[in-house]
Amino acid sequence: MDTVYRILTVNPELSATNIGVFDEEVCIFEKTIHHQADELGKFARLWEQAAYREKEILHHLDYEGMNISKLNAVSGRGGLLHPIEGEHTPSRMIWLPI
Repeated sequence: MDTVYRILTVNPELSATNIGVFDEEVCIFEKTIHHQADELGKFARLWEQAAYREKEILHHLDYEGMNISKLNAVSGRGGLLHPIEGEHTPSRMIWLPI
């Protein structure tokens, strides 16, 4: 049997974070996590929200029974990084082991 790769996708927006878990190209879970303005207001800069948003993502994945140890990759949209070239991947894809 071929290996099925499980991928977490993260799309941070101004007041929400969209997440999805895919088995290959099939979405098995998706959620929009809404963030309260007073919570986000505690951070002076966008990148200071990273730990807060990560905690929220992990909480929602755990609540829904998504075992993060089963993930093969995490893909993020947006952010402050330029695309990173990886082995055997297109130049616009980030593929980092977790």
